Amino acid sequence: MAPRSKPDWQVDLRAGIKTDNGNGWSVREHRNGHVQLTRIYPDRTRSACYLPISWARENSLEIRNWVVRVAQLMHERDISLSKAVELRKAFENAGGVQGASEQVFTDEGWQQAAEGFLVTLSANRPTTQKDTRLRVQKALLTLAAKPKPKSGEEVLRRYAALHFHDQNGNVIVAPGKNGRKRGLEDVERFLRFAVNSRGAPTRFLPPADPLVKQELIGKAALSAKEELTLPIKPEEISSFLDWLQENNKPELRLAVGLVAYYGLRKAELGVLRPEKGRLYVGMNVKENARTRSKGERKARLAGALAIEGRPANEAADILAQFESGLVKLPKAIRNQIEMVPKKGHFQDVGDTFGQMVRRTEWWKQFKQRNPEITENSFRHGWAWRAHCCSGSGSMPIRVAAAMLGHSTTTHQRFYGAWVDEPTLEAELERFNAGVATR
Repeated sequence: MAPRSKPDWQVDLRAGIKTDNGNGWSVREHRNGHVQLTRIYPDRTRSACYLPISWARENSLEIRNWVVRVAQLMHERDISLSKAVELRKAFENAGGVQGASEQVFTDEGWQQAAEGFLVTLSANRPTTQKDTRLRVQKALLTLAAKPKPKSGEEVLRRYAALHFHDQNGNVIVAPGKNGRKRGLEDVERFLRFAVNSRGAPTRFLPPADPLVKQELIGKAALSAKEELTLPIKPEEISSFLDWLQENNKPELRLAVGLVAYYGLRKAELGVLRPEKGRLYVGMNVKENARTRSKGERKARLAGALAIEGRPANEAADILAQFESGLVKLPKAIRNQIEMVPKKGHFQDVGDTFGQMVRRTEWWKQFKQRNPEITENSFRHGWAWRAHCCSGSGSMPIRVAAAMLGHSTTTHQRFYGAWVDEPTLEAELERFNAGVATR
């Protein structure tokens, strides 16, 4: 076998750099005896810099670590190779990885960085701020846990281990779901802020390799179709409305009737405007910083879909009761609506409605038979009726989406996609009955 043209340590060093950072990175000895680092970009252009390290076998690990940190700086701060090397030199001159400057970022420093980071979220929705604040607090607990993580990747991995499972190892944040994705994204944003704006060591920058985060997020056990919220069928809504009437709960029956007949989001009970037999729904329940910047959105007209087996004018009667004040929403819901200006969000309006529904004996028994049903199933039930429960055919998707207050894409993906076997069989029978055969 022909001998290697390069010493083993150089071959191993270059292979390690490729493993760490992917293609496009190379090192060699410059004539001054130091390391020359070259970055080759996808368009085949390149740039090169000299590292303050001697080209020697004993410096292999240091060279490899330098390249990793320079690559991270370029990726995270979107800067040139020369600038990244410059920043890394400045850091080394201030003490280096093993020096004092790496050790001075204490728990107090992380706490101050967290406070500064949370201030930057003031334009976000209150619910988003609340969720992010909770994740940052979990990140602080992760950073303080012993043994303390020493890099951004270690922080993410320890965060996942501590907060995606309980003390017994049981999963509490499902793999592949938004809970994991958003949690890790918020931790990454916090770490970048701490490094870029509060002087945390650069080793705490999130890993440049996206596979790390993908691994921690994992894959959902269920398919997208299996994750769809199940709709409440007409006969089930009818049974619940009758139960509420028989058990003398007119206020909760009003709330359930409005949500079921008009396909409302739970929190939209706080933004209803009845007007001469029509129901208009404010569009500020789902606002975020991006939509608020576009100005106030026009209230949408909500439409009542008939429920098979119910009185033809029941939806109109429920709306008339609400408009006249003859029957009011439950006091607990009205209290939450009154507190919206102070809280700055509508979430508690919907949560209170859901809590009141779940406490009824009818719902408890219904939930035992149908564990995947939620209070959001009333809204999904409206979409199901729009497409499957009329002898005159399916409602156009653009109309149904407009009345529910979301895009046609959202409607098709989450609201108009659910179907069960009885519906499939009924549609086949209806179609075949209309085809002339012999």
